Amino acid sequence: MTGAVDTGKTTLLRALAQTGILPHERVVVVDAGDELHLTRLRVITQAGWEDTEEPDGLRQALRRRPDRLIVGELRGTRLLDYLEIGLTTSLGLLATLPLRQPEDFVDHIRALLPRRQWALPEDMVAAQISQGVDLLIAMQRDKRGRRRVARVVQPLPDGTVRTAFAD
Repeated sequence: MTGAVDTGKTTLLRALAQTGILPHERVVVVDAGDELHLTRLRVITQAGWEDTEEPDGLRQALRRRPDRLIVGELRGTRLLDYLEIGLTTSLGLLATLPLRQPEDFVDHIRALLPRRQWALPEDMVAAQISQGVDLLIAMQRDKRGRRRVARVVQPLPDGTVRTAFAD
């Protein structure tokens, strides 16, 4: 889920997790402050960011052998770890990301790469994202203050997005 502050990213994440994850599945939740309140799920670990050292924090969560990994909010280079997990596992991944527009996702990843001293060709970055991320859900607040899903997009290998749903 992408969107500015207070657009409903966490609320939608909670709803998707509570209704879309089967009760028997093993779930690891990484959330700074227990905002998600996932009561119906078999949460095997709930770790705050203070318990997960970069860059191995999300990898530590994988040692719990989850069927699903839910991250309350991805910031900074943790996003790169998350993308790598999406590329190398078959886990169901859910997370929120504080970006105003999903089209900014590829550029955001490119800007983070030097912080990890990773050098990838421009076209390869977009291709990797399209393989590791299935959908981006863009949340917005309307003029009356209601939170809503504005768009659902799919990242493409050329760095653009294909709109699957638009409100």
